[in-house]
Order: sequence, then C-alpha cells, then structure tokens
Amino acid sequence: GKETVAGPMSIIEQWGHFSAYTVLELRQFWRYITFQFLHGSLMHIGFNMFVLYMFGPMIENFLGRRKFLFFYLLCGVGGGVMYLLLLKLGILDVSPYTPLIGASAGIFGVLIAAARLAPREEVLIFGIISAKLRTVAIGLMVYAVISLFSAQIAAMLIQIGFPQPELLKLLMSAGSNAGGEAAHLGGAVAGLLLMLDPRLLSVFEFPIPRERPLQTY
Repeated sequence: GKETVAGPMSIIEQWGHFSAYTVLELRQFWRYITFQFLHGSLMHIGFNMFVLYMFGPMIENFLGRRKFLFFYLLCGVGGGVMYLLLLKLGILDVSPYTPLIGASAGIFGVLIAAARLAPREEVLIFGIISAKLRTVAIGLMVYAVISLFSAQIAAMLIQIGFPQPELLKLLMSAGSNAGGEAAHLGGAVAGLLLMLDPRLLSVFEFPIPRERPLQTY
C-alpha cells in the first residue's frame, strides 16, 4: 500500500504520522507505534487487513497471542527504523518532513514469518495466479529493493542507451513510494530476525496483574 501521505493531513494524522523530523528532531517517539494505525485510503487499510486476516492466525498460533501482538508492533517499528536508516545513508531521497503512515511494515513482517513457517504453502496472487508463499515473499522484497534504487537503475539504463522507455517509466513509477518500500523492507527484516529466534519475544511474557477483589467488612 501507499505509505506516504498525499494532500492535507487530518488532526489525527498530524499527531500520529511518522517522519524523520518528528522523531529525530522533536523526539516524539510514540510515532513509531501510532503511524501503524493510520491509513491513506480504504483500499490501503483493506489490503493490509486482508493479508493480516489470511496469515496472522498462523503466526499467532505459533507464537501465542501476546507475543504475536508484540511481534506485529515490533515489525512496524522496524519499518520506521529502516526508513530513518536509509534516509540518513542517502539511499532514500525524501524530505525529513515527508509523513509515513500505514500498517504495511507490520504486515510484511507477518508475511515473511508465514513464508518461513510454511514456505511451500500455495497462495493465489490477485486470486488467479498460483505461487508458493516463499516465492511471493521473495518477489515482494525484490520489488522493494528495486523501488528504493529505481532512480539509480533508470539513470544507468539511460546511460547505456536502453531502448525501452516504457520500462524506464515503470521504474520511476515504482520509485514513487520509495519511503513506503523502505518501511516494507524494515518490517520484513524485523520479522525474519524475530522468527530466526522467537525466544527474543519471551521478554513480553510478563504476568499481567489481576484486579484484586473488593473486600467487604
């Protein structure tokens, strides 16, 4: 889904979106969480929730309910971290004020986790094309990387006289959501690392204090 906000923001988006300026300069660290619950359109949230509905139960059954919740949120945080890292490295060419919203980083973490648990599971792309879950996950990661480097790839193709202008247009179009793809990549990396050693999530298995019964005299 499209992660960057286009047009004027609502009050909720103003206080909840993620950007380099709000996190690094204003130190509003709550945005690592809040941006994950904001979406730019019904299609954006619909696609994310559909993927969560399809693959979330598999990961929840494997990790347990509480660890799955933190797994999902940490993958979203990983998306924000990757966004800032690639921006600081000069790989991501966006303004520090560019707002980022969406649950896609967490969703990509779930997708990568599902691909690790059931790599040969068959899924239907667009409801018609059958592919293994591992293939889908790898394809999405490749697309994210290509999107991040689309400008450099297009420049290189132009330099060598590549004769397909339509492909060049497609590359530039893919790069229009480079910030979102950076977050996707970060969520996927976080998901993979957490699934390589799920014991890292054991820290979130702390006991929840129960309300003490009311005493009567």
